[in-house]
Amino acid sequence: MSARDRKTASERSRTLPQHSGGGLLSAHLEVLGDSLRRFAAAPLSSAMTIFVIAIALLLPALLGLVADNLAGLGGNFQDSARITLFLTGQTDDGEAVALSEDLRSAADVASVSYTSRSQALAEFQAGSGLGGIVTELGDNPLPASLSVTPSNREPDAVQALVTRLQALPQVESVLVDLLWIQRLDAMQAVVNQLGRILALVLGLAVLFIVGNSIRTGIEQRQREIEVVRLVGGTAGYIARPFLYSGLLLGLFGATLACLLLMALQLAVSGPIDNLLSLYGAEFRIRFFTAVDALSLLAIGSLLGWSGAAISSLTRIYASPP
Repeated sequence: MSARDRKTASERSRTLPQHSGGGLLSAHLEVLGDSLRRFAAAPLSSAMTIFVIAIALLLPALLGLVADNLAGLGGNFQDSARITLFLTGQTDDGEAVALSEDLRSAADVASVSYTSRSQALAEFQAGSGLGGIVTELGDNPLPASLSVTPSNREPDAVQALVTRLQALPQVESVLVDLLWIQRLDAMQAVVNQLGRILALVLGLAVLFIVGNSIRTGIEQRQREIEVVRLVGGTAGYIARPFLYSGLLLGLFGATLACLLLMALQLAVSGPIDNLLSLYGAEFRIRFFTAVDALSLLAIGSLLGWSGAAISSLTRIYASPP
């Protein structure tokens, strides 16, 4: 053994795991500090690895946030999923009011509002500016109507309610738009599925990225590992600095992903609010919360530690003592 190896072995022998809690904590803190110093010694390669991990964590988190906002948007528009029943000309106000009371008591109906023929005419005159033309017609051509809000906005449930309402003798025609509900639900399903697939694929990518970084570190410190083995270092002790490196890579990558996601939200929140206001929707984007950030930090740290554990322990156990 060379003089340099003996010096390294002597230094490492003083930091081998101790049985006392204070000694073990001190050893862990020393390894953590050493991992941070190694990152600082190679800032460019460390920053590139952290940035790639951040992008890999950002994409599924962004899709999950989009899916949550789509679900909230659908719930916000639930009152817009209305069924308009145009009543026959033979239905008087008393029958229409009685019908609305019967429908209001149904389990699949959330609310019912009645618009008489005179109210419909007044609203048309106020909104269209064609009041004079309608007045010249003499008789009111507009029918009375009931606006029904279903309690369940699922397309199948709405369609079943429409079928039942169409069979009522007082109803002449039914107006309902299920297409936008179906499109919104389909879009949400696609985003959810895409988010799950990306989370799986990019999670594996993080494992490979961290594992490759740790493998490079092990090859660079191979002589040091051999020296630690000579002085009685266990595989767990040898792997400890690499586990901390992987944990920090995942944690820093997740932190950068959180910052990028919040910056992206701030950049697009204004234009999206303006777009929704044009449709008269009182909806606010659900921003990335503290709970979401903590979850992403935990996931990133776990992926980083797992990638380091797989790479380091596999290499260390595979190498001859």
